[in-house]
Parts: sequence; C-alpha cells; structure tokens
Amino acid sequence: MKRISFLLWILIIPLLLLLEATGEYRIISAAIVVLALLPFFLRFEGSRPRALEIVLIAVLTALNVALRILFSPLPFFKPVTALIILSALVFGSETGFLIGALSALLSNFYFGQGIWTPWQMFAWGLVGALSGTAKGILDFEKPLLYICMILLGIFSAFLYAGIMDLQTVFFIENRFHLPRFLAVAGASFTFTLVHMAANVVFLTVFGGAVLRIFKRIQSKYI
Repeated sequence: MKRISFLLWILIIPLLLLLEATGEYRIISAAIVVLALLPFFLRFEGSRPRALEIVLIAVLTALNVALRILFSPLPFFKPVTALIILSALVFGSETGFLIGALSALLSNFYFGQGIWTPWQMFAWGLVGALSGTAKGILDFEKPLLYICMILLGIFSAFLYAGIMDLQTVFFIENRFHLPRFLAVAGASFTFTLVHMAANVVFLTVFGGAVLRIFKRIQSKYI
C-alpha cells in the first residue's frame, strides 16, 4: 500500500501534470481525483470500510471548501492549508491527500476551473500526504507540538508556492526555465508570506482545539 501511494503521489500524478500541455485540464483533474481515491479504497481492500470514515472525509472536504469561499475577500489568508495539515496529522496521509485534492477541485467550481486546478490539487494533496507522515508529533508535549505544527505550516506554504510557481513557468515557457521560475517566485513571495502567516495564525490559535476534536472523533467513531 505504501509503495502504491508513493508511486501515485511522487511519480504518476506529476507526469499527468506535465501532460497538461494538451489543454485537457478537466480530464487531468478527474484523473488525479481517481488516483487520489485509489490509496483510500485500497487501504480498506482487506477490511470492512466504515461509512463514518467516508462521511468524515466528505464533511472535512466540504468544510474546507466553505472556509475557502468564506475567506475569499482575504487573498491567500485562509485556513484551508491548516485544516488539511490537522486532518492529516490525525487521520493519516491517504486521507490528508484526498481532502487536499478534493478541496482544490470542488472549491474551484466557485473560484473557476483552469489549468491551475490540477496543480492546486497536487499541491494541497501533497501537503496532506506529507503532514500525515508526521503523526508522531501528536505525542509531543504541548509547546513542542505547537512548534512542530508551525514549522509544518511554514513548510507547507513554501511547498504550495513552489508547485504553483512551477505551474506558471510551464504555462509561460512550456518547459522548466530556472530564471523564469526565480522571477515568478520573487513576484509571488509576498503572497507566500501571507499564506505562511495564515497557516501560523490558524495552527497556533485553533490547532490545539481542532486536534482534540479530531482525536475524539477518531477514538469514538473510527
């Protein structure tokens, strides 16, 4: 299962993104959603999937979509990334990736679909996948736990920005061009700082309470 997830996240999905030059971003977005779903369902192949888990993912994804729309007047200052991180820390990498990818796809029905959609899906999905590998920090004492969450928020902002800047470069040059990438990254740096600040604020203020709620849900229902 881990090998399949690794191949999907690290190899297959980036290759699909590179094929975006065809302009069929809707098909590629759908393909990424299917690939994001596969690890989730394969994880339950030899067990009995519970409807509560599926409902939980649907609710968290819907909450993320609603929060992104609600905070739309504040560009890049949104709790979306923070909620993906917190969800993945409690419920795991596959769930985190799924919530991240679906949040991007579904919220873009409001913000607008485009060539950026599959890249956003991959960026937020990867944030969830990597955050899920850090589940061990939940056992840390509160001060260290908060520090680790803040570091995750900072890293996630730069990871998201790097992937989206790469999308811009491919859109303009149709290939990777380092000077163009550095120029795009410099131009978007202010927005990256705003995104980072949002992650730090939401994880610091609401992270502890949200984690307690998620862990209670996990122990009671999952």
